[in-house]
Amino acid sequence: MFRQAHNDSWYPANVPSTVHLDLIENGLLEDPYYRDNLMKTYWVEVLDWEYQSNFTIDNHTLSKQVVELVFEGLDTHTNISLNGETIAQTNNMHRTWIIDVKDKLKSDKVNTLNIYFKSSPMYDLEAAKNFLPFVLPANYSHSRKASYHYGWDWGPRIVTSGIWKPIKIRSYDKVLIDGLLFRNSKIAIQNQSQADIFGFVEAKVSQKGSYTLEIFDIKSQQLIFRDNLNISQFVNEVQKYNFSFKIVNPQLWWTRNLGDPYLYNFQVSIRDQDGNLIDQKTTKYGIRTAEWIQTKDQQGNGTSFGLHLNGIPVFMKGGNYIPPDMFMPRAFKNPKAYNKTIQDAIDANYNMLRLWGGGQYEHDIFYDICDEKGILIWHDMMFACALYPGTPEFLENIARETIDNVKRLRNHPSIAMWNGNNEVLIGWKEWGWQDLYTEEQRVTVFQWYLNIFNETIPNVLNEVDPDRFYWPTSPTQSASHDFDSGDIHMWLVWANQEDIEIYNTHVGRFNSEYGMQGMIPMSSIKQFSIASDWDKQSFVMQLHERHIQGWPNLNFYMDKYYRPTKDFESLVYASMIMQAYAVNTGIEALRRNQPFCMGSLYWQINDVWPVFSWASVDFYGQWKALHYRARKSYEDFTIFIHPNNDSALSNLTVSVVNDHLKNIVGDLYLEILDFNGTQIDRLKRSKIQISSNSRQTYSLRRQSRLNLNFNTTYLRSYFISNNQQNYLFITTQILSRPLNMELPLPNIEISYDYENNEMTLRTTNFGYYIYIYLEDDINLKLSNNFFDLTPGFSEKVKILSYHRLDHIQDILKVKTLYDTYEHNLPQQKRQFLKDALEIYQ
Repeated sequence: MFRQAHNDSWYPANVPSTVHLDLIENGLLEDPYYRDNLMKTYWVEVLDWEYQSNFTIDNHTLSKQVVELVFEGLDTHTNISLNGETIAQTNNMHRTWIIDVKDKLKSDKVNTLNIYFKSSPMYDLEAAKNFLPFVLPANYSHSRKASYHYGWDWGPRIVTSGIWKPIKIRSYDKVLIDGLLFRNSKIAIQNQSQADIFGFVEAKVSQKGSYTLEIFDIKSQQLIFRDNLNISQFVNEVQKYNFSFKIVNPQLWWTRNLGDPYLYNFQVSIRDQDGNLIDQKTTKYGIRTAEWIQTKDQQGNGTSFGLHLNGIPVFMKGGNYIPPDMFMPRAFKNPKAYNKTIQDAIDANYNMLRLWGGGQYEHDIFYDICDEKGILIWHDMMFACALYPGTPEFLENIARETIDNVKRLRNHPSIAMWNGNNEVLIGWKEWGWQDLYTEEQRVTVFQWYLNIFNETIPNVLNEVDPDRFYWPTSPTQSASHDFDSGDIHMWLVWANQEDIEIYNTHVGRFNSEYGMQGMIPMSSIKQFSIASDWDKQSFVMQLHERHIQGWPNLNFYMDKYYRPTKDFESLVYASMIMQAYAVNTGIEALRRNQPFCMGSLYWQINDVWPVFSWASVDFYGQWKALHYRARKSYEDFTIFIHPNNDSALSNLTVSVVNDHLKNIVGDLYLEILDFNGTQIDRLKRSKIQISSNSRQTYSLRRQSRLNLNFNTTYLRSYFISNNQQNYLFITTQILSRPLNMELPLPNIEISYDYENNEMTLRTTNFGYYIYIYLEDDINLKLSNNFFDLTPGFSEKVKILSYHRLDHIQDILKVKTLYDTYEHNLPQQKRQFLKDALEIYQ
């Protein structure tokens, strides 16, 4: 149960939880995601709260040599008492707190556990006051707590507190397995004949004696390691015991697009001298080598930066991942949320997610799914967009936080790197933070940065996870001028209001952030608003756009790239097109430039609440236009048509990217067409071989020198395999900004196949961003959407959700960009406006 501190009224609590969730469940707080309810929540964060539980403990548990309370996650500043006695004070939501309570528990009556949660914002204010004359440039720097709780440019300010992870009683005799580290010898070739596996078991020993350490391969049902442990001294601390064994013809762990992400399942046991089981842990482990290669090269006279997996360079395709909810216990209780987000990544041809540093170290299920599905993780430590104290107490807190989480996560093959922080060093260099300090203070503050990210964290990693690559900060390079090494966050588009086309020239070695905002489907908007809110100037629409320049920037890019839309619903759709158009321009530029560039992680895949943001999948799980377009541009075999400003298109350039580990032979075609379906020219390169894991570029020269109207013309390119005589990839490229395109009515024809639950679309004219939807249904999922439709080609669209085509055929809607413009008003309204204009004149 819980209550406001010092209040007489107690209420039921559904732990793990947060105060906000428990208030909502008890009818004391309205859903902060709905309309403008967010404004009614801020009182919660400035108060203290108490949680209390009464429990009994059995004699068998209490008879063990060690009895501990394990707090897996407390948010954040607490005082913990057991039976009226203070047993701990905590100050870090990312840590696990373990307290020996054997002598404090009572077996003959009820025990009372009380946790007093202090307001984090009030703590921060007091800590900042005591820290003067040093002023840190973020209001969350003093609390080791998820930064996004304090509000972000895609999330509301909801500063939570509570028991956000489970509390357990742990008891044991003699020995407890406290940690496992599995390592393998370097994998440099695909068909390795043998792998050396080694590592150590960490054990808490409470009784000396003779023990046996065993490792059992569950899948092969073989005992693969056994060793005697003679513990002659009692040491009530963690001890390490080494192991090593060999696996012949190992099955390797690969990303989903390169092979099978095979996982071994090892069972580790400690037995006493009579063979009795003392403790046992199992862990899944993938044999693989992930190396981040940084070598001097001739491309840009710089240094490469890319991942080699099992000796093979792999272009990273994916996006940034943020927490799935403002209330993480709710996500923990709903594993479908994790399954869906990671499946969305797989379905969009990702091979990497970047877990961003302003949230939390994720629940185990997130890493388990990534392991099983073959998705790599660029893993930030939980530091973002702020400077942090460098006091000895704060450094020790960070060290313990790092140990707790890395020990829990280090056997996951999906984790490709630890990244120290998000945008801290770039903030120091470029955001004016240094202006807060005197010259002497700058030296001190920057030394704090070095103490945390160049000493404390890497020193811990060298001890507990020595093989994993550590990258101290992201980005390492400026997005405006330094692209020859490291990674960049390319925010010249959006933040600096640069033209979208700048993506074609500002290509980094690894773009770990870039993006464009867009609204969310109208059916999603209806989930959190009512009809009177459906205006971009309404308070509700303003509230669900969290970037301080969100609406001005959206208006800026919409005005620059698209014609005025005729109504709010058209604006919603067009903004999603604009988002996809922008980010897809970036994806294509990065992939065209591999191997100079070896990574594209756009910002972002998911959202924490219903909001207009950079996400490609909205909070309700609906794919926006960007996610469909990213899926196409992230395919393992792709064609990219290079931008061309030559009005005659006399020399055209096409890049073909083949991420498969096999050569592909076929014919490359490039066509010039007008929007009405007339073919102006057709170029071909026959029987070309696209080497495995490569990008190859081809020039195709036209004979004609006649200028073309870019506003009525587009390009279409496709590749036909010589072996199977099928289209491996088809793409289109418009030649002017959408604002200038003179689009005709698409004349879309649809045929229905009820047996296979799919429809086939055809057109006589160019159809730009075909959108199929249900007006009030957020659950419709299609095999393709927001696609271009061209004469001579059809598009089969299968319904993947539970809907039956014959049940929804009459209410399915189809929209294109053409339908959003004023010239497509209903005939009666157009005639009325025409008559009114004549009368006025």
